[in-house]
Amino acid sequence: MIKSEIPARRLLTATHGLRGLAALSVVLFHLHHLTGLALPPALGFIATHFGLGVQLFFVLSAFSLCYSTVDSIGREDWVRDYLIKRYFRIAPLFYTMLAAWVTLFTLRGVSFEASNLGLNVLMIYNFVPGKHESVVAAGWTIGVEMLFYLLLPILLLTLRGLWQTVAFAGLALLIGTVVRIQLVAAGGVLQQYAPFSFVVSLGVFALGMVAFHVYRRGLELSDTARRRLLLGLATVVIGLFAALASHRLNPLAGLVWRPDIFIWAVLFTALIAWQALAPSRVLGAAPFEFAGERSFSIYLIHPMVIFGLTPVNKGLYAVLEPTVGAWAFIACAMLTLGAVLVISMVAYRLIEVPGMHLGRLLITRLRAADSGNAGG
Repeated sequence: MIKSEIPARRLLTATHGLRGLAALSVVLFHLHHLTGLALPPALGFIATHFGLGVQLFFVLSAFSLCYSTVDSIGREDWVRDYLIKRYFRIAPLFYTMLAAWVTLFTLRGVSFEASNLGLNVLMIYNFVPGKHESVVAAGWTIGVEMLFYLLLPILLLTLRGLWQTVAFAGLALLIGTVVRIQLVAAGGVLQQYAPFSFVVSLGVFALGMVAFHVYRRGLELSDTARRRLLLGLATVVIGLFAALASHRLNPLAGLVWRPDIFIWAVLFTALIAWQALAPSRVLGAAPFEFAGERSFSIYLIHPMVIFGLTPVNKGLYAVLEPTVGAWAFIACAMLTLGAVLVISMVAYRLIEVPGMHLGRLLITRLRAADSGNAGG
């Protein structure tokens, strides 16, 4: 196993594993939807629920950012250092994929307006309905994430403790619901924009902050009280999952304001807090940890791999279907996941890691310059 870039003292293995699980679920979701390869009925949940890996990403992202940032609050230039780390964590791979997609489209005779490319370079395309999905396939989430990165320092300075954060999450979910309903009612481009709006997703991020505060409170409890908390979190996860899996809540997915997504987000919140306090061996296992550390590469690279392998996958599916039926999808999934993982390993090592190191180097030099100026 390649050495992790995350210090061992800061690595919560199971939450890292959840990140890997989220990334892999989105790959399978898009493999089905982008290629049209049929799923066997027993795996129908891939088509209906694996897209929720995005919401799991959002909750995990807010939790992880709180976990890595809270102890820095109050230090000199902590906001500057935080923003530099976030930018250099995301920008190198995003810009690489932006260049790759622009090149691919250009070779196929498709051109982009300079304004559209500018929105992507600045990562502010989520503000512009119609351009919100990004030139980079699946890149809409990056536009949402970057806005949350900018907002987080304000939230960390404003929200004090668990209950204020719960109240904010509730308010954000309410506002997001109203905005989503209004956007859908407007029709056209705004209706298409509704699921991708930052305001609509803010409440899901806020639940990740709730998960962090539950985790922090759990660390302060006695062993007996912590066991009770863990039992409560497990009960929420299992209870909500049972209710969702029973199909009794299926009608909620048909409502304009999609309350089912909020229920899943609450489930993810409890799951993350639970696994942060008491990591399971499965989610903390090396394969999931490996995928978790490379989850950003897996996420941004997989659409291009799927498009590139579509002819191969359709041919493979056609060969196997007469014998195994729709279970041929499994072979296509194994081929696609293998290719995505190999390319992601390379991208992580050659693009993501140098980007992180460059961010740290810039922070070190700025601190040294500040010290020199103070000494002078």
